[in-house]
Amino acid sequence: ALGLAWATLAASRGELGDARGFSNGLKAARDAGPNEGWLAQFRAELVIRYADIADNHAYAIEEADLQVLARGVRSIGWIAATYAYDHAFRKRVLSAVSKMPANQQGKFIELLRSSLARE
Repeated sequence: ALGLAWATLAASRGELGDARGFSNGLKAARDAGPNEGWLAQFRAELVIRYADIADNHAYAIEEADLQVLARGVRSIGWIAATYAYDHAFRKRVLSAVSKMPANQQGKFIELLRSSLARE
């Protein structure tokens, strides 16, 4: 619950154009729930939505979240859907996954291809 509260604060800061508050909220949300897939997806969605104010810290949090999401079968559908239309996101996903162990990279690519084929 605390992670969601911090992510909600980040979203409100994003709406206000407060880059520092946005990043701080994302960091606190990540600290409170680093491996919760639904929360990692929400944070990643926030970085996409507020890309105009996202700084290097926000993108580092997104990268860690994308690695969490890339390991989860349930999150592949969201990644694939976003991957298909958002070129900048595609580059960030591939960068994040490239830093994962080879066996996890292979599984992710296999799941991504399967999911994209269904789209």
